[in-house]
Amino acid sequence: MKKQLFVVALCGTLLLGSGLSVMAFEKAGRGDGEGFRRGPQAGCRMGAASDPWKGLMAKLDLTEAQQQEVEKLTDGQREKAMEHRKQMSAIRQQMRQAMQPQSFNEKALRRLAAEQAKIKTEWMVNRAVTRSKIYALLTAEQKELVDLSAKLHRLQGPGAQGRRDCSGPMGYRGPSKK
Repeated sequence: MKKQLFVVALCGTLLLGSGLSVMAFEKAGRGDGEGFRRGPQAGCRMGAASDPWKGLMAKLDLTEAQQQEVEKLTDGQREKAMEHRKQMSAIRQQMRQAMQPQSFNEKALRRLAAEQAKIKTEWMVNRAVTRSKIYALLTAEQKELVDLSAKLHRLQGPGAQGRRDCSGPMGYRGPSKK
C-alpha cells in the first residue's frame, strides 16, 4: 500500500513539475521574439526583430535608395508568399479529404501532391529571385560582408545560435565552390 501511494505521489509530482516547466517556458518566450513560431520562418530565428530584413539593412548599412528598393522587393515577395500559403492551405484541406479511409481517392491525392510540389517550387524560386535581386543591389563591400556572414553561418553548422539552417543573411550560402 505504501509503495502504491509513493508511486502515485511521484507521478503527480512529475506531472505538476513538467506542467510548470512548460508554462514557464511559454511565458519566458512571449513578446520578445522567442518561443514557438509558425510560417516560413518557423525554424529560422533571425533575431528578436519581427522583420529579418530590417536587421539585414542595419548590418549592411544600406543607403536610403537601397533600403527603399529592398523594401519594395520584400513586399512583393511577401505578397506572393501569402498567395502561396493560401493555395497550400486549400490543397492541404483537399488532401486530408482525399486521404480519408472512407473516401480514399489515390488519383486525386496524386494530383494534389503534384500541385503542392509545384507551389512549393514557385515559393522557393520566388524567394531565391528576391534574394538575388537584393544581392545585385549591394555594393562590393556589402556583398563581401554578406559572403563572409554566410561562410560564418556555414561553419557554425545547423542549430548554432538557436537556428536550424538559416544559411546566413537572406538565406544566401555564399559563392559556390566548383
